[in-house]
Amino acid sequence: MMKHLLAVALLSLASVVQADEALETKLLNEFMNYSMDCSSPIPNAAQTFQDYKKLNRIEEYLLKDKVLPLNVGTSSIMGGGLLLFTQSPLQGFVLGGGSSVLQVYSTPDFKQSVLFYMVTSEGPGPLELVLVNQQPFQPQLTCITLDTPKEINAGGWKMEYSLPVSFNIEPLGKGIIYTEATIDDAAGQPKTLWFAYHTQDGGQHWSSPQQLFTAPPKHLEGLYQLMAPSP
Repeated sequence: MMKHLLAVALLSLASVVQADEALETKLLNEFMNYSMDCSSPIPNAAQTFQDYKKLNRIEEYLLKDKVLPLNVGTSSIMGGGLLLFTQSPLQGFVLGGGSSVLQVYSTPDFKQSVLFYMVTSEGPGPLELVLVNQQPFQPQLTCITLDTPKEINAGGWKMEYSLPVSFNIEPLGKGIIYTEATIDDAAGQPKTLWFAYHTQDGGQHWSSPQQLFTAPPKHLEGLYQLMAPSP
């Protein structure tokens, strides 16, 4: 009896694994056929959301135990990337291929969100962000690629990159992003560089990076609050 139950359990597990592998292949094929332009809408978003959820590849974000009505579908498959799902109604958009989310911010009413992300496959890419305006029935996405600080690439690119430290935007539209990068100096010793990007229009456009010579604050007051990934 025990051997029979074990055999049944193993067959059931093998069947689940095969089904998951088939679903992974399906999602990868779908992803590779999407437009890779950030904010491109995806067809059949509701079914795709459920498929990612079945594979435990849907990330939720929290603000004081309240769930942000925005999810990220993350593919761990080679050649995959990030999809953004908005709720009420559920819609799906491409963020980018081979990318990883770095930080997520939102206003307390969840109507405006900002996601920082970066291409991380085959070497780090530039720092990118998407502004999400959760308007009824039709979310508005603004995708931005920040200029890479020239100081990082001085002497040739050695896969150095800049990561966000803190961010916020004031009610009248002025805002700032602080980033940092660790590079090797002329003697081959690591050193940290800091940079600031500025906006005057609520984040729709950002300045070139300005190098700082002291570490920036890790928290900025403004409209947005940093979200925590759901445990």
